[in-house]
Amino acid sequence: HDMSVFLETCRLCVLQYSVVRPVTALLSLGFYFAGDYDDSDLSSSSSYLWIMLVNNSSVTLALYYLIYFYHAALPCEPLQQTKPLKKFLAVKAVVFFCFWQYTLI
Repeated sequence: HDMSVFLETCRLCVLQYSVVRPVTALLSLGFYFAGDYDDSDLSSSSSYLWIMLVNNSSVTLALYYLIYFYHAALPCEPLQQTKPLKKFLAVKAVVFFCFWQYTLI
């Protein structure tokens, strides 16, 4: 029971990014076309600030649970045979580069 809860928690926390990111992208487009999206405005009433905070929180949660799962899988021999480090690095790279692309552009 504990392992299934752990795996489900990891899965949901990592995959939430794949839902949050497109939703915030659509919100950004909506705010942009409504004239309420200014990426130079970091005031507390700025839609850009709140969308950026949601994205940053989402990516932080996803990466935390990826690292958490990876460390939990280290002692497990059957999982080590599948070479999880390569898969972990691939997912981490996608999330990391999407985050920096959004932040810098």
